[in-house]
Amino acid sequence: MNTTRVCRAFSIAATVLFVLASQRALFAMQFPPNSGVINVKDFGAKGDGVTDDTAAINRAIAASTPPANTGNYWGQAKIVYFPSGTYLISGPLIKTDGSGNPTYGMVLIGESETTTTIKLEADAPGFGNPAKPLGMIHPTADAAYGYSPEPGDGNDAYQNTIQDMTIDIGRGNAGAIGIDYLANNLGAIRNVTVNAPRGEGVTGIRMTRPLMGPALLENVTVNGFSVGLDVANLQYALTLDHVRLFGQTVAGLRNAQNQIAANDLTAATAGPAIVNSSADGEIVLNHAVLRSWRGQHGPIVSNNGTIVFRNRNWVEDYESFTGSRLPGNVVSGMWTPKGFVNGASGSFRTATPILDTPPTFRQPMSQWVSVEQYGAKPSADFTDLNDNVPSPTDAAAGIQAAMNSGAATIYFPHGVYYISQPITIPATVQRIVGLDSSLHPTLYESWRSEGMFRILADAGTPLMIEQLRFDNSNDGTQLAIEQDSNRPVVLRDTMFPGTLAVNRTAAGGPLFMDDVSAAGSNVTLAGKTPFIAKQFDFENCGTCMILNGVPAEILGFKEEGDTREIAATNGTRADVLGSLAYMVYNGTDPSTPLFSADKTSSLTASFDEAVIFPQCPCRVANYLDQIVNGQNYYTPASEYPQRSDTGRVVSMLRTGPSIVSPSSVAVARRGTVPISGVTVRDFYASGGSTTLALQVRSTGGSISMTGATGAPLAGSGS
Repeated sequence: MNTTRVCRAFSIAATVLFVLASQRALFAMQFPPNSGVINVKDFGAKGDGVTDDTAAINRAIAASTPPANTGNYWGQAKIVYFPSGTYLISGPLIKTDGSGNPTYGMVLIGESETTTTIKLEADAPGFGNPAKPLGMIHPTADAAYGYSPEPGDGNDAYQNTIQDMTIDIGRGNAGAIGIDYLANNLGAIRNVTVNAPRGEGVTGIRMTRPLMGPALLENVTVNGFSVGLDVANLQYALTLDHVRLFGQTVAGLRNAQNQIAANDLTAATAGPAIVNSSADGEIVLNHAVLRSWRGQHGPIVSNNGTIVFRNRNWVEDYESFTGSRLPGNVVSGMWTPKGFVNGASGSFRTATPILDTPPTFRQPMSQWVSVEQYGAKPSADFTDLNDNVPSPTDAAAGIQAAMNSGAATIYFPHGVYYISQPITIPATVQRIVGLDSSLHPTLYESWRSEGMFRILADAGTPLMIEQLRFDNSNDGTQLAIEQDSNRPVVLRDTMFPGTLAVNRTAAGGPLFMDDVSAAGSNVTLAGKTPFIAKQFDFENCGTCMILNGVPAEILGFKEEGDTREIAATNGTRADVLGSLAYMVYNGTDPSTPLFSADKTSSLTASFDEAVIFPQCPCRVANYLDQIVNGQNYYTPASEYPQRSDTGRVVSMLRTGPSIVSPSSVAVARRGTVPISGVTVRDFYASGGSTTLALQVRSTGGSISMTGATGAPLAGSGS
């Protein structure tokens, strides 16, 4: 990226945003009548921009919750749908159950970002005081589970998703927050614009309630407000992909303590584009563009923690923290309380580009085919307290018949489906819409090593699987997705409780994961096609990702428990751009580091280690195990600074030699400058003789160099 191209991009920013929004409107989201999706208009909402729809929408949201004693295994709440229109509200939209108690599972989806708007009425009561801000949309956690410091807060805010709509705080609401967001493990804000009139609004999207994350913000734009995105707390990490922040006066992105992974973040702000206020806070940026808004001047970045700049980032006023003038305002490296480390030599480049997820295959709703049309019936709307249904019915034959029908879009009306045999996905199917349904194998089948879905047919068109729960909790080991064809596969808003999530053979095509949770699961991947994951949640997975020769990019990753995050073998090239290693159990084995790689593989990772209790003896002693010729070379955790919870902030973990050198320096003609601050860590070379070659290059004139004794060095005067 060069300066000319970046400036041109900003000059047409408004046009680009308009075109993208228009394309999403053209392919609007609609749902079939038998889908099980809850339409807010069926509960009295008008969407006419005049009627107060607050009560009607909240009734629809409450109706999406599983009834008492069902669906407590998360991921089963129904979608709440907003057809095109402007929905005027006068108070917060809050997720509650039938008894008025806060709970998880708020899934709000509009027809499109440009045609569906939720708007706060002018001078709405409770929204006028910036000192006591109030959110228009307020997802919650379930007070009956997990840790809930306040009603509606906690670490079980599963499935909370807001998608395909615009949020507008209206006028006269100086204390308004667009979305007061909370999500855990699975949850996304996607294809959403949040708007505030000039000079009004506290925060576009606030994520400061305790125990926020992991969650994904994807294709999100925030216009105005004091702060665009506000993030806080030590747990549990946040992923940003294609986020745009314009015109904020205090900060575009403000982070206190949390871990943020951001790809393609654009911020043009009157205040700093980024404020990273705590030594605990880590932000990983990949291809960011940060600049001032309409001639405003001031520091673009304010940092008291760690910011890692991967690949190439365009940052206005970069000299303030690099300490030197780098070519074209392009920044690569890391900025910590110890100073800035220049990565212009390429040491911060990823081995594989972070590819965009293939676009969603769109068809008119009339061409969608339901599995019910071919005799597949759900056994229940929700599971019981033990994640079962009283009388399961085998739906396998009907599901397979629907897949074989020749239709390109197959959907599951909301419910719990049991299958007695694996389902083979033919090349004709391009999109499978689960509508937050669950798929269970029947007990004690002989095909556990075959996938519940088998992708065996080669095809040039991608296959997208979304909003589906592959569940085998407490019932043994079952493979969920078997990928043995060359076609690209996209998994979006999917869950894999109690299953082995994916097994991709060496013949498998590219795999994309976009907001995926796999508790008690793992992925085993082989082959030379890319693996791209954005917001990937694991728990207690043994080894979460087993990569055999795979080019892999993971943007935002959280694992919990005594686990190994990645085992890289046979020429794997893996990069983790932002991760939270959440150590919550006793008995962590120091000889089982978070990452391992053989001598043919390379791996880089930027992450935080979090410890739930300071007294917990669950810290990892070594983060990386590099295995060369049968010898293990460990990177100790003590190499990195502690967080306030006694975990660690890991700015850059890498296989092979790690070289740190100062930024470029300016030297007056005939002047002298000492070269210092060059360090090399090479765990392979431990105990052996090592030669270090330092290359010094001048962009103009010649260089004369002397050693410590004053004698000229070889090449002096060149």
